[in-house]
Amino acid sequence: VLPARLGELTYIYYLKKLGQVSVLTGTATLLIARFYDLLALILCFSLGLLWVWAQIQVSLIKFLIAFVITIPLFLGILIHFFSSTGYARFASVVRRVFNLHSTTSNKILDLGQRLVDEMSKIAHGSKRPVLFLFSMGIWLIKNFAFLCILWGVGFEVFTWNNMLFGSAFSELTTVLPIHGLAGFGTVEGGWTLGFLLLGLPKELVISSGFAFHIILLQFSFVIGMFGFIWIYAIGLRKKKSRPS
Repeated sequence: VLPARLGELTYIYYLKKLGQVSVLTGTATLLIARFYDLLALILCFSLGLLWVWAQIQVSLIKFLIAFVITIPLFLGILIHFFSSTGYARFASVVRRVFNLHSTTSNKILDLGQRLVDEMSKIAHGSKRPVLFLFSMGIWLIKNFAFLCILWGVGFEVFTWNNMLFGSAFSELTTVLPIHGLAGFGTVEGGWTLGFLLLGLPKELVISSGFAFHIILLQFSFVIGMFGFIWIYAIGLRKKKSRPS
């Protein structure tokens, strides 16, 4: 809900408060989740693109879309196999090229090394395919849920094929730190861009985008309330268990 995804800081905070998980480990798990989310989203988008390619009439747009897909995939694979040793070499090159001697710069690079080490420890080789499959499954289920919601409110023009492609633009705004307040504007903008490329009527795309986003926020609010109640109950139980 907060701009630039600042709300995700509460994930790290509550992991430390309720689970005694260090800030470093909490940050590492958040970055891992976001990385695999982005990778799965790109794959879902690519699958949707294969189905709707013929509907996109502008050749330049096709080229840009293919370019935008290829670069993140390449970078994703590169980062995915970016080992602790690789980061150490990267940090060494940065120090040498920029002639870094300040304590602050070295502390930042050292913190990055610790973070990469923690990420490598959590998401080691055998866990990577499992993490990716979980992320992929979550995104496919989300897209199916989106489709059911839109059908339920009367937008039957949407199909599984165009949903995978079109919703990826709005979902990208939820993965990257470019969110506005409650996502208003950014989500609708991505949604409108994605489905307008497929030739759907502008009025229908804009109205469906706002309807979808409002319903999504309502679901998030209900689930969030259950979460806050659970956290509050845990806090009360801990207070009662403390010796007076």
